[in-house]
Amino acid sequence: MIRKKTGVVWLLLFAACAASAQTGQWTTFGHDPQRSGVAGDEHAFTPANVSSMGLDWKTVVPNQPLYMNGLTAPLVVRGVKTGAGEKNLLLVAGSSDHVFALDAETGELAWKADFAVSQTESRPADGGWLCPYALNATPVIEAEKAIVYAVSSDGRLHTLDLGDGHAVIPPTQFVPAFSKMWSLNLSGGVLYSSISQGCNHAASGVVAIDPGAPGRPVATFYSAVNGGAGIWGRGGVSIGFDGSIYGATGDAPFDPAANEYGDTVLKLAPRTLRLEGYYTPSNWEYITRRDLDMGTSTPVVFRWNHRVLAAVGGKEGAIYLTDTAQMSGPDHHATAYISPRYTNAGQTFQSNGIWGEMTAWTDAGQSWLYVPSWGAPTQAAQFPISYGPASDGSIMAFTVVTAADGKPMLKPAWISSNIAVPDPAVVAGGVLFVLGTGENTRQVNSGDISRVLVGRENLSAGHAILHALDAHTGKELWSSGDTITGWTHFSGLAAGEGKIFATTHDGAIYAFGLRTASSPAPRSTVVPGPPPLAAAARASAPAAPAAIPQCGETNVIFAQRCAMCHGADGKGIAASHTPDFTDPVWQAGKTDKDLIDALTNGTDNGMPAFGGQISPTRIDRLVHCLLRGLGPGQQR
Repeated sequence: MIRKKTGVVWLLLFAACAASAQTGQWTTFGHDPQRSGVAGDEHAFTPANVSSMGLDWKTVVPNQPLYMNGLTAPLVVRGVKTGAGEKNLLLVAGSSDHVFALDAETGELAWKADFAVSQTESRPADGGWLCPYALNATPVIEAEKAIVYAVSSDGRLHTLDLGDGHAVIPPTQFVPAFSKMWSLNLSGGVLYSSISQGCNHAASGVVAIDPGAPGRPVATFYSAVNGGAGIWGRGGVSIGFDGSIYGATGDAPFDPAANEYGDTVLKLAPRTLRLEGYYTPSNWEYITRRDLDMGTSTPVVFRWNHRVLAAVGGKEGAIYLTDTAQMSGPDHHATAYISPRYTNAGQTFQSNGIWGEMTAWTDAGQSWLYVPSWGAPTQAAQFPISYGPASDGSIMAFTVVTAADGKPMLKPAWISSNIAVPDPAVVAGGVLFVLGTGENTRQVNSGDISRVLVGRENLSAGHAILHALDAHTGKELWSSGDTITGWTHFSGLAAGEGKIFATTHDGAIYAFGLRTASSPAPRSTVVPGPPPLAAAARASAPAAPAAIPQCGETNVIFAQRCAMCHGADGKGIAASHTPDFTDPVWQAGKTDKDLIDALTNGTDNGMPAFGGQISPTRIDRLVHCLLRGLGPGQQR
């Protein structure tokens, strides 16, 4: 009898271990430092069982959205010792300076951390959807030390205990206050982030900090000195298998001698951020002129045939594969492979192209690349498997194969059915999960870049839908239908603890898992606190720049197209070496024709051409109503 009971006990223990081995964790944006999007340690899902998925729980947390910003992409960590025992936790940060830790099994609040803005800083009053002055960076978890790192809106790095959220060490300044910083990444004990949009006068670039070093020194690589070249892929930077740092920049001039790296894939040394190599498309002038930023996605780094490749794509709709060992070639314009433009037939700057990280999966020796594409495809006929029109967006799947010259190339495999504005996809157990965000992606009225939309957060196109596809064929196996009621912007999924987690702009967190007839009813929890949308109405109407009096629509044009390089007050950004429009010497040295020509045709020192985007009448108004009005003694 004793032997029999012992055998039963061992059998039960084996079953429990096998069950726990089915679930994994997700401790950084994109699962790993390479931003692969692959949950290799999550085996609960298979193409055969995901049709039984459903909602396990929904929790609404008290975060106040700021313009388009709501909750960051979620993170999952297992086996955390808390005051209530060992728990698996779901972590998410909120735009209004919060971090929430929930029980991943039930959705109940485990702890909450609130960040007070530094007393030496004050939130600027001229926010908008480009510069929300919000917490924007997805945190990162260092599970071995039971620590989570997060950056508050005032740019300070917070080091929190995973068990209860208390500060392990005092916060320290990491990035400029109220800059637009992106998801944290961690490698070798060093934290990395990136900066874009010139918010609150911050120059674009990559920032690194060793939180354990004495004095916690910060290293910075500036990707431009005259504005632009923001690194705004939502994953921030990716990290190669050797620790090298990769980031893709947005529109700006390309002039390495002047430290200008517009529309470029950068390779930086770990810790020091020394420039080690870069790749810039030979058509960078076209990309910049048409506002087709390369920087809409963070490079995904993956191994292929004993090489390490970085894949990136922007609004242009083409996919670039770069051999990371050869980024410092003779002219920096030769890459391993450039695809056709698979999307964005009209080459527009909004609502079309590749946005968000690609997902790189290797299965049975075959490398796959999954591309989140906005808008209708242009090369649908090239895919041997397709599922009908995809006017709002799709996932495009490619295999990486060897070309005749021995270099890598992409072979179309399948294109999904219509997915309304897809976020970066996640692969777990041979299933590809993707969230159609339901976001309204329009930025301007009627395609006129001088008529920038205000209150974009109130113009959602629908609600988010979670889709589960067969990763090999693209066949839809399940979707959440109308379960998710809100939409989301620039977020992402997480897979872990046998669940798929998603967040929405209205402060809701959703957990989906495999369901059976005996599964308990989905739980619904509302964490006490201020109503999540309490500040949304106030955020919807951004104030005009304090130093620029009202002057009709020109103020809106300036705020959305000029302030990121020239400052909200028109006084320039010192780090970017842009001029002070209020300086009488500068005003006296420029004729009206000089200013009109600069706005229309651009300049050699980095000023982009707006002649094809803003009408001559509005350019004239910008000069006479606004730029001249900033000069001393000028009246409008």
